[in-house]
Amino acid sequence: MYIKNINNFNSDLIHTPFIGIAAKLVNFNSGWHQHSKHQLLLAKNGWIVIEISQCRYFIPQGCAIWIPAQTKHKTSTQNEVELRSLFLKEGLSLPDKVIVITVTPLLREIIDTMAHWPWDKPYKEQFSLMAVFKEELNTALQHSIKLMLPQDRRIEPLMEMINKNLLPPKLTEIENTIGASSKTIGRIFLRETGLNYQSWRQQWRLMKAMELLAAKHSVSTVAQMLEFSSSSAFIAFFVKYTNQTPGRFLASL
Repeated sequence: MYIKNINNFNSDLIHTPFIGIAAKLVNFNSGWHQHSKHQLLLAKNGWIVIEISQCRYFIPQGCAIWIPAQTKHKTSTQNEVELRSLFLKEGLSLPDKVIVITVTPLLREIIDTMAHWPWDKPYKEQFSLMAVFKEELNTALQHSIKLMLPQDRRIEPLMEMINKNLLPPKLTEIENTIGASSKTIGRIFLRETGLNYQSWRQQWRLMKAMELLAAKHSVSTVAQMLEFSSSSAFIAFFVKYTNQTPGRFLASL
């Protein structure tokens, strides 16, 4: 069903096994929340960012994220997005962990159809398409465009910068900002994210680059915003980590 104002929607107030919604989001931030049902979010066009626990996921157009029931999360976007969201009750042999998938053309059509179903549609009329949906979901290609976020209190000033979408400073600058040695900072990041600080910063820049490119910023603008020495340096960085140029990434969207 199409929703004009998603801020007023609460899936937990609708007591049916399945709910589908279609909505348009513009500069949206849901705040932290959770549902009693599983949720699948598809960015039909545009892109969304999902935060779950210590992870930040970038979901570009053509991808979807599966969020198990009772999982605390936050959804945000800085552009205009056509969103499709499905809510399914627990106990339907569905995934019990967060996954990000590439949506096949068939699965995209199924999700779009289910998102427009009336909420009082009898379950027996939903059953056949639901069975195909579950099969497609379970066999979809999984990938993870995510960033682990450390929780150690000693680096709270850095996390405040990240929450404001500011570029993480270089390691030498961070030492002055939080008053900890580079060795201490390195240990914190390695323990909580599996990456040293420099690698983590590069991962942050990669995700931010994808967001900015998807928001139609030019390659030169993105290179400048992320403090690359030149557009060619940014392109080389992007190819190194994604095996595709920024232009090919945009074409894939």
